[in-house]
Amino acid sequence: MIIYRVFLTINFSVQNSAKELSFHCKYNICVFFGLKAIFSILAKLEWNVMFESFKGKRTHLNLLWFLTYVGLLMNNPVYGSSVVPIIKQLSINEGISNSRITTIFQDSRGFLWVGTEDGLNRYDGYEFREYKHDPLDSTTISGNFIQSIIETPDGNIWVGTKDNGIAIWERKTNSFNSLYSLLHDKIQLSESDILGMAENNGFVWAVTPNYLVKIGVNLELITEYNHYNNVFKSGRYNSYPVVFRQDKEVWIGSKDGLLIFDLKKETFSRFQSNGIFMNDDISTLLFAEDSTVYVGCDSGLKKINLKTNELSYIWAEDSQVGYVSINCIVKSLDDEFWLGTQRGVELYKFPYSSHSVFNESEIGWEPLQDMQITSMLFDRSGILWVGTKNRGLVKVILAEPKFHSISASSNTPFNLNTYNFTAVMVDKDGVLWLGTDCDGLYRIDKEYKTARHYNVNHNLEYGFEDKVNCILEGEDGFLWLGTPYGIFKVNKSTGIVKEFNYAGSIEFANLLRHNSINDLLMDRLGDIWIATNFGLYKYDKEKIISFFEDTGNPEEASGLCSDVVNVLHEDKQGWMWIGTKKGVNYLKRAGERFSRIKNIQGEKLQLSDNDIISFGEGKDNVIWIGTRSGLSYYDKTKLKAGFFNNKKVLEQTMICNVLLDDYNRIWIGANKGIYYITSDGKVFTFTKVDGLPGYAFNTRSA
Repeated sequence: MIIYRVFLTINFSVQNSAKELSFHCKYNICVFFGLKAIFSILAKLEWNVMFESFKGKRTHLNLLWFLTYVGLLMNNPVYGSSVVPIIKQLSINEGISNSRITTIFQDSRGFLWVGTEDGLNRYDGYEFREYKHDPLDSTTISGNFIQSIIETPDGNIWVGTKDNGIAIWERKTNSFNSLYSLLHDKIQLSESDILGMAENNGFVWAVTPNYLVKIGVNLELITEYNHYNNVFKSGRYNSYPVVFRQDKEVWIGSKDGLLIFDLKKETFSRFQSNGIFMNDDISTLLFAEDSTVYVGCDSGLKKINLKTNELSYIWAEDSQVGYVSINCIVKSLDDEFWLGTQRGVELYKFPYSSHSVFNESEIGWEPLQDMQITSMLFDRSGILWVGTKNRGLVKVILAEPKFHSISASSNTPFNLNTYNFTAVMVDKDGVLWLGTDCDGLYRIDKEYKTARHYNVNHNLEYGFEDKVNCILEGEDGFLWLGTPYGIFKVNKSTGIVKEFNYAGSIEFANLLRHNSINDLLMDRLGDIWIATNFGLYKYDKEKIISFFEDTGNPEEASGLCSDVVNVLHEDKQGWMWIGTKKGVNYLKRAGERFSRIKNIQGEKLQLSDNDIISFGEGKDNVIWIGTRSGLSYYDKTKLKAGFFNNKKVLEQTMICNVLLDDYNRIWIGANKGIYYITSDGKVFTFTKVDGLPGYAFNTRSA
């Protein structure tokens, strides 16, 4: 069973200074899509999705919903689900050493290594670490102009540089050992301009202007084989491909065409078709199958039939001469060929005879069309990384997005006056109800794709917003609505909205009409609990009972921790949990006194913060407590409180919503995105790169 909850987000934008924030009043409602896609990064976890029908209460859930400022995100998108890539540009401002990218490589541990014309960079998904040459430190990289990167079986990274040999980054020591054309302790290279490298069976094969060099990964053996080089011709590329074919041959792209080295005979030959040598300047080679190799070169994209040695052209559309220079080729998981060219990113789909530049609607970001692409890589998660000549590194997420939206900008059938939602509920009939920040209530029928609007408070003066803070489905066929100006009820059959009669009490009518209703909860006895900015109330169908903060001796206090009650939760054993501005209260059974969990000055901390804004419950008798500064918990078995201590991620993070799925995994909507905590305490973060439309989630919205 997948969790069914709602998160609310607020979109702020910084203008002029960090202190000047501009509030965007239009929001949208979002539903999380594609949990299986997310769990692809958690490959070691089992994921078996089970669906269970929704029963109306907040504790019976079958989807994961998020309210954000971009749209309604659904796991069954039916309102315009075209895939638009998520694109992010990374340049000097993001910490990369230089915006001229030369090569991209992903190592066995998932790190991305980015070579530039001025330094080597390692990217961990969050930040870059820069490696540059220091002439006073022999353990630094030998040169800053990077031309090729590979990894050897021992986990070391070999870096080919321009005119400074091979720099070997040793993982154990986090330092470099370099091979120059000058004397080395064990071996010596004849040339230091490393144009390309590949690893095979414990040997590194490196190409220099005149040699193919075979080097043992233990640096104890070196052999150099002279290859053809037209000294009167200059190459246009900084690096060239080195590709093994069936452990029999090494295919090398060069400025003088295609060179083939026979591993058994240890001899070179030049590829020719119909008796004519191929003299193209070759930037990239891609073996699509045993009998076909695609060649990217200065004269375009070509295809070689290895059985017949026939060479054919794949034409470039919208080119006056019929071709464009190809700088790199990569193949996606769905067998599409992505080309990096002088005019941008292009796509070739087999078996068509031409390739073309993406238009703006396809790629989602027009500047990619005009960039000179130098290198590309599909990482193991399917993300496309694009290196450019002078605009840095571009990250392109092409997979089906995890989120689909219904918003003012999407192809939604619902014509709503506002997309600023503050509450959501699906009733027993499967109808979606949306409370807004300024325009009352909406009833959404997804099957018939219709929306009905309800004005909630007809007595508001001009300038006051018809806001709904929370929605509860009662047992009497009515919806209960908590607003900043009291409680209202909606007859689902007739659509008539009336104010709650407050059990006929003028006193409570005055108290609650001038009070913000923060949360509503119906317990297992059918009583309605009302959380407000001034006290906690219970309606038992006949009368209303109030509960307030204890102002007497704190050590003997048995009332609420604070009159400001933010959130309510009834656990599986019937305990009532009350989150206040100054701590947690819980009530085991009716008639008993409130118990407290809170931080007291001078005593050991029990919670990460006293301002409680959310609750969550798992299978292990633990209540998770979201605070304004971190995630806390109370273990009912051990009668012990504590907090989740992860300084890198959740410390001082506002935990707006806490949800636990059937596998006791914790989902958190926070002010910095969505977090996922596994049973062993590992934390995964989801951000805009993963498709989140925003970072800041509203409190009391689950």
